[in-house]
Amino acid sequence: MNRRLSFSASVAALVTSFWLATAYSGLPPIESVEDAVKFESSLFIPTGKFWDRPTGVPGAPGQLIRSEPAENYRIPHGASATRLLYWSNDLYERPTVASAVLIKPAGTAPKGGFPLVVWAHGTMGVGQMCGASNSVDVGYNVMPLLTQGFAVLAVDYAGLATEGGHGYMNKIVNATDVINAVPAAQKAVTGVTRRWVAIGHSQGGQAVWGVAEQQASLRDPHYLAAVALAPAVGGAALIESNANQPGALFYPVYIARAIKQQFPNFDIDTILTPEAAARYDDLVNKGCYFYAQAAFAQVKPGSVLKKDWTSQPYVSDFFAINQVGNKSSSGPLLVAIGKTDAATPPAVIESQAEKACAAGNSLVLRSYPGDHVEMLQTSLADVTAWIKDRFAGKVVTGACTY
Repeated sequence: MNRRLSFSASVAALVTSFWLATAYSGLPPIESVEDAVKFESSLFIPTGKFWDRPTGVPGAPGQLIRSEPAENYRIPHGASATRLLYWSNDLYERPTVASAVLIKPAGTAPKGGFPLVVWAHGTMGVGQMCGASNSVDVGYNVMPLLTQGFAVLAVDYAGLATEGGHGYMNKIVNATDVINAVPAAQKAVTGVTRRWVAIGHSQGGQAVWGVAEQQASLRDPHYLAAVALAPAVGGAALIESNANQPGALFYPVYIARAIKQQFPNFDIDTILTPEAAARYDDLVNKGCYFYAQAAFAQVKPGSVLKKDWTSQPYVSDFFAINQVGNKSSSGPLLVAIGKTDAATPPAVIESQAEKACAAGNSLVLRSYPGDHVEMLQTSLADVTAWIKDRFAGKVVTGACTY
């Protein structure tokens, strides 16, 4: 059967912000990788010299490399955007280069600056071309946060926009990039608070959960809290579910890429079927989220992973390193669930939240109407109010609340 990818649904899944989904809904569906390439060429700014790794001795994590005002983003009139490049670390504490964009709302900043939220996006792709800072819409969900009066620091994660390869779904690396973006941004731009809150969705939800865990030892006095929206924290069970779900069949290939990035000796052919492995290079090098959906439009659910994939070398190591909920974290953590979310099922997230509660962490778990994408809209008012309470110094009562 020829499975047509609904253009409006696909855009909603990535771009998310309600007005953008509506704006794109009148366009024809993406039916081929050629259509996807054409559409993504309108979404992404080609990477250029700004994102190049500097020569010489690497700087300390969080050190600003360079910044520049950016005018090629679709942001509200009067808002300002600053693109920045900074030093970060990989899993083995080797220097990496990461990038981000800081957007300030229009108007005069309040006393002390606009409250700073650090946005960690969900899956946009795994190739260098798929960063938020080289996306004309700065990825997705940035504008709704901006309209709430926040300055939004949208993080790419190293290897998106920059060279070196993206550590997809690597909790420690992605969280490190989020944390190191903050001092770099505050060096580059004035008019934002030193205090900050991390907020992320899906892959980014896992990342900011990792931020909360790292802060247990880092203890940044300016870090206030984290918000994990529909976090992708299900490990192997989540990927198994994706492998049998139309529209999500490319995620196992992305995970194969993630394991390979973390463990170079890993062989993708040990877990991917020949049909899925044949698309591996294209998914990494030729496109982003929409390309991946189009590339797997004709693939049968259940035909991308080998039956014994979880027993292969490095697989269990990858998921063990990237598990959440089994460590102490710092500050309050709001975990938000979409009640009808099939991509990150509520039961999976609840299980991880229970582990975090058992470890004595301060966690608030709330459910909202909608699926993986819709919950971003239905949770927005409540989530932003919760964040503003943290900036106001209000205390979250109870070690773990549901």
